[in-house]
Amino acid sequence: MENGKYIGKVSEKQQGSAHSGQGTGNRGNRPASGAGHEGKGFHRRILSEEEGKNIGGKGNVEVSAILRADVRADAKTQQDRLVEWAREKGCLYDENDHEALKSFWLKDENNLPEKIGGMEAEVYPCKNNQCVVKVTNYAVFSRKPLYFLNNRITYHNMVFPDSAYKLLGIMNYRDSRGNDIFRFVTEQPFIQGEKPTCEEIENELNILGFKKDKYAKNVYVKEYDDKYLRLSDAHTGNLIKDKTGKVFCIDSVFETANH
Repeated sequence: MENGKYIGKVSEKQQGSAHSGQGTGNRGNRPASGAGHEGKGFHRRILSEEEGKNIGGKGNVEVSAILRADVRADAKTQQDRLVEWAREKGCLYDENDHEALKSFWLKDENNLPEKIGGMEAEVYPCKNNQCVVKVTNYAVFSRKPLYFLNNRITYHNMVFPDSAYKLLGIMNYRDSRGNDIFRFVTEQPFIQGEKPTCEEIENELNILGFKKDKYAKNVYVKEYDDKYLRLSDAHTGNLIKDKTGKVFCIDSVFETANH
C-alpha cells in the first residue's frame, strides 16, 4: 500500500478526545485533554462484551468473528487469517509504513519523537495530540491473536470506554535480520495528566466492583456474568489522573475464567 497512507487519516481523527503511552503518562508539554468528561473516576458502568467489541471498530468486530469461528487454530494460523483480512481491507502495513509512522510524528520539524512505550508496544502521539497510535506485539501477554482481541481490546473497552482502543489494522513484514514482524495497530485517545496514587486506583476500581487480589500485586478481580474478570498490571504507570481528578486506565491486561 502507499507508504504511511493511514497516518494522515489517524491525525485527523479523535477531535476533542484524549490519551497516553504505557508507563509514560504522556506528561510532556502537551495541551491538557479530557474535554467532554464530567465528574471524577472511571466510566461508572461496565459495558456488555458486544458493546466493548463494537467500540473497537468494525475491524475488531470482523476479525473477532473470523478467529472465533475456529478458536482451536494455532497462533500462526490466526496471524495468517488476520493478514489475509487486512490485505483485503487495505489496512495491511509493511516495513515502509512502519518507518513512515516513526518519522511522521515529530516533536518539531527536525527531531524524531522520543520512544514511548514498553516492551510490548511502540506508542506514537498523533500530530494534533488528540490520539495515539500503538504498534503492539501481542505475544508479550497473549498466546494467540484472538486472546489479544478479547482481553486487550474488547474487555478493556467494556471496563474503560473513556480510553477505548480501536483496531486500525495489522502490520506484517520480514525485517532486515530475517525476523517475521506481526503487530496489531490500534488507536487510543490521548490523555494528559499525572500518576494517580495506589489508593486512588483501588478506590476507583472498587466503584466498578473490582476487589484487590490479596495474593498478587496490582491485580484486581470482579465477577461478571458467568466469568471472573482479572485485571493485572494495574499500577500507577498504566493509569492517568487528569487535571479534573478523573482517573483513566491507559493500558490494561485482562484475563477471564469461568466460575
